[in-house]
Amino acid sequence: MKPFLLSLLVFILITPFVLADPAGWSNDIRIISGFDDSNEPTLALDSSNNAHVVWTSRTGNNLGIYYQKLTSTGLNLTPQILISNIEYSPESPSIAIDNNNDIHIVWSDVRLGDLRVFYKKFNNDGLNLTSDIQASYSYSAYYPVVAVDNNENVHIVWQDDDHLNSTERIFYRKLDNNGQNLTADIALTPHGEEHSEPSFTVDHSGNVHVVWHNINGIFYKKLDNNGINLTDIIHLYNQPAAYPVIITDIDNNAHIVWSRGRTQTMDYIKLDNHAANLTPITSLTSSSAYFPSITIDSINNIHISFMTGRNIHYMKINSDGNILLPNTQITLNPNTYAITSSIAIDTYGNAHIVWDDQPDIYYKHSLPPQFTIQGQSRIGNTISITLSDPLNPNTPYILLMSLSNNTGIPLGDGRKIPLDYDGLFEAALFFPQYIGLNNAQGMLDQNGNAVITWAIPNEPALVGLNLYVNYVTVYPERQIPQLINSIADAEKITLY
Repeated sequence: MKPFLLSLLVFILITPFVLADPAGWSNDIRIISGFDDSNEPTLALDSSNNAHVVWTSRTGNNLGIYYQKLTSTGLNLTPQILISNIEYSPESPSIAIDNNNDIHIVWSDVRLGDLRVFYKKFNNDGLNLTSDIQASYSYSAYYPVVAVDNNENVHIVWQDDDHLNSTERIFYRKLDNNGQNLTADIALTPHGEEHSEPSFTVDHSGNVHVVWHNINGIFYKKLDNNGINLTDIIHLYNQPAAYPVIITDIDNNAHIVWSRGRTQTMDYIKLDNHAANLTPITSLTSSSAYFPSITIDSINNIHISFMTGRNIHYMKINSDGNILLPNTQITLNPNTYAITSSIAIDTYGNAHIVWDDQPDIYYKHSLPPQFTIQGQSRIGNTISITLSDPLNPNTPYILLMSLSNNTGIPLGDGRKIPLDYDGLFEAALFFPQYIGLNNAQGMLDQNGNAVITWAIPNEPALVGLNLYVNYVTVYPERQIPQLINSIADAEKITLY
């Protein structure tokens, strides 16, 4: 019995730990373990859709910030790399990736006495490209956030505790791509008030959009690429609120969400490029929603992860704040004890989320559209093609076919339809009924499902023919590339 129990224990320890997943999502994958406590995970994706994660872990009294690179399915590509020495009590890491796929990380630690912000640059495999560089020179710096603009310059915003004036202020600094100062510390808020927990983003024109909160609500300010004010401080919401986050779209409009004070429901507002309201303040949830994380995909849909109770939830809205996928709980394990999450979107609009479920860090991702082919692909036979895209219910779809998938059809935003444009592609797209397809274009049901049938022509010349099938979901009111929403992988069919 004892050898059996020992073998069982070894099996449990070395086997990756996964938990059940809701429809349209991968399993919960435990990516970080072995520490007494791990929290504050932050996620960024590179152009190959690899995931880069930074977090804080504690063993005994030793606190450290770590980095690790993973595949898009959660497999390790690097070991865990210690970023900041544990004797410095580091905290609050943030990560960004530039157009060269280099990694930029900021955090706070106490090596100089008070908390200061430090910056470090790595290549895509976690090798140092700079030393630790001090990036703040004011008082005690908390909650630093980093972003990189299209010119590869680094922007940092943080909360500063001004001991001399008993106030908390928001500061900004700009660095070049190697960590050299391009501005000094720039105070964004005045003395005499407390301003906390900033979030910011850099738009396509290089302008900086910052949000934060205090006891009087949610605030916003816009800067140019050198930290010069483009707006005054704008009071967006004048009731108690917290955890504001912000993202900008391809038109440089700002999308902001936060948790309302008393109900903790999650609110949303959209601002134009001049900080004028494009939508009223809208409540996105009817229940509590804490610590939201926000991102946007290439077709201007906004993805939000947040905590409700002890679980991680997800929702998707369009660029006008209309709900595309309602509030959905994506952690189903009853023992989940999540606190914060971080979300990123890959090239094809799939969501990737990390969260701390103490003492470990977990990861999961949404799944691309799926389909199954049932029946024998024999000439004269009828087969069924069952579509499944749970994250895009009640959405129009189009089934596509092609004789090859060598190059694909580029959409101009980094995505491709994985079929080649040929005569069969045209027939499936414009005249599906003439080649035996039924229900090839339609609407996914409320669960994201649909069934298509194909009566394969009874033509002996088709025997041995290879063809490729996939489908896309679409937004008919939009133009290419935003017309194309989700894209399924192609599957080969051989006729006989």
